[in-house]
Amino acid sequence: MSTQQQLLRKFKNLSRVLTRSTDMEIVFHGKRAGHSPGRIVLPMGDFSDDDFVTMSLGYCDHELGHENYTDNNWYRIAQNKSPYLRGLLNSLDDAHQERRLMADFKGCTKTLNNLVKLCIEKGLFAEPYTEHKETLILKGWVLYGARVFIGNPLNGYFLKADNLLKAKFGDDFYREANLIFNETVFQTMDSTEKCFVVAEKLYLLLLDWVDQQDSQDDPSDSDDADGSEGSRDDSSDSDDADGSEDSRDDSSDSDDADGSEDSSDDSSDSDDADGSEDSNDDSSDSDDADGSEDSSDDSSSGKTTTRKKDILASLEDEIDDLHEKLRAELDSMAKDYDGSQIAPLKLKIDDKSERTNCCSDPHNVEEECHKLISNLKSPLKRIFHDQNYRHVTLDKKGCSLSSSRLSSVVTGNKRIFEQESIGRSPNSAIALLVDKSGSMSAAEMSMASSVAYSMSAALDSIKGVSNMVGYYPGLSFIDGSNSVLDFYDHSLNIVKPFETKVRKNSFNIISEGGTPTAEAITSALALLVNQSAPRKLLFVITDGDPDNAAKVQRAIVEANCMGVRVFGIGIHRKVDGFDDADFSVINDSNELVQALTKGLKHAFK
Repeated sequence: MSTQQQLLRKFKNLSRVLTRSTDMEIVFHGKRAGHSPGRIVLPMGDFSDDDFVTMSLGYCDHELGHENYTDNNWYRIAQNKSPYLRGLLNSLDDAHQERRLMADFKGCTKTLNNLVKLCIEKGLFAEPYTEHKETLILKGWVLYGARVFIGNPLNGYFLKADNLLKAKFGDDFYREANLIFNETVFQTMDSTEKCFVVAEKLYLLLLDWVDQQDSQDDPSDSDDADGSEGSRDDSSDSDDADGSEDSRDDSSDSDDADGSEDSSDDSSDSDDADGSEDSNDDSSDSDDADGSEDSSDDSSSGKTTTRKKDILASLEDEIDDLHEKLRAELDSMAKDYDGSQIAPLKLKIDDKSERTNCCSDPHNVEEECHKLISNLKSPLKRIFHDQNYRHVTLDKKGCSLSSSRLSSVVTGNKRIFEQESIGRSPNSAIALLVDKSGSMSAAEMSMASSVAYSMSAALDSIKGVSNMVGYYPGLSFIDGSNSVLDFYDHSLNIVKPFETKVRKNSFNIISEGGTPTAEAITSALALLVNQSAPRKLLFVITDGDPDNAAKVQRAIVEANCMGVRVFGIGIHRKVDGFDDADFSVINDSNELVQALTKGLKHAFK
């Protein structure tokens, strides 16, 4: 079994255990990672790369934790108040849900810690620096504190953030912040709502601190934002205009009281900056800007006010969170990996130019197909309905205990009661692909078309099952004649779309061209993944080896990772490239019933 399939199976098993959702969908597809309620998408990357596997595992476990423990309503409330508040909430809620996930399911501890170590190596966690804005320092203090409290190896980052918090904001703010958020408080945060309450308190504390900065007229100390009392005293003196003999006091007197001309000389440069002739305003500008008597380049608002505006503006900036960084890193890894890229065939709907004369050509569907259809209906109905009637869910109360989950009670997991529900329809989507390459003899083509037609007709009779049939490769003709051009139009000819009923005449197809099986599978996947049915199956009917067996193998692996089960039906022989698919060889159409029954039972286990 390939690494992709092993991971997908692990993820799906985890989703059944780690979440309340009974139909959680996890797929590998495309080049972008993402999570929405009920669905996690992981990009197709190099699964031989340990870093990609580690990040995929960690990202999936992290998002499953959100699926289980996060109330997104509080994120909306936080975003309406401020993007910065939402960023604080996200840091706390990430750690809160991971703590609960690791408590309920011990195996997640290693996966999530490995993810954090990899994020440190790749620089996804930013080391705090003195040059960082106060808002970033506070967010880092919350982020690294919460993660240290759940055992992540981020102690060094947290100590730096803690020291910077005290230096940047001062002792009073530091004490208040530690009263609001500490390890004891964090252990009581068992919901997104409680995370929001703590985040909001820190946010309001920050806003109060910002307001205090506007009352400090000592700009040099305001720049340092170190909370020292000396700077506040000087600023206060200047504001109160108490008659101090220093130059700053003189200019403050000029501001607050009499507009005397003795300060106008000191502020002449400030006049040049803003065009104001009022000496009162000029001296105030000079004071607020840098504390010197001859400051010349600062605006009338003063540096302290400008700095406050800068801090307030940073509160409205979007704050990068761990999810965005993880998604970007996974996307980058996927973009660097080209091994799974297979160009799909173009799609043609019921191309009549490729049909034979239904009255004379030996490629016709066999006349006795009605017997095969009759033989297929009963076992197919039984398989689909039997597998869909039983639907087991787990809850915290009920009448039937799940013995396999009793051992998890000590970890706090109370969802140990089984409940069984009955489904009314199979809810399956099935694609049938028929190889019509030149190697198919008249008898083999007739057999393949008969098999495809009979399967499609039998599936049409089952409520809740939709199916499509496509032939590959499609060809180009001149003006609708039967003269084949020197090149082939690589397309997939859809003779029976999902939304239509089967028509026998559509299956009288001529054989010609190569065998682009991988490309045909990729094309069919594009149609299957858009079907709403939870179960998706793909059958490939072929007589010979594909143009590129390695590509077929990759296409099947990608299909499996997208939740599509692939089956191969070989006409008279085994075919290369189907190592990761159920494959059956049939020598006549009558062997189809046994092959399908065996394969479908494997698929529904």
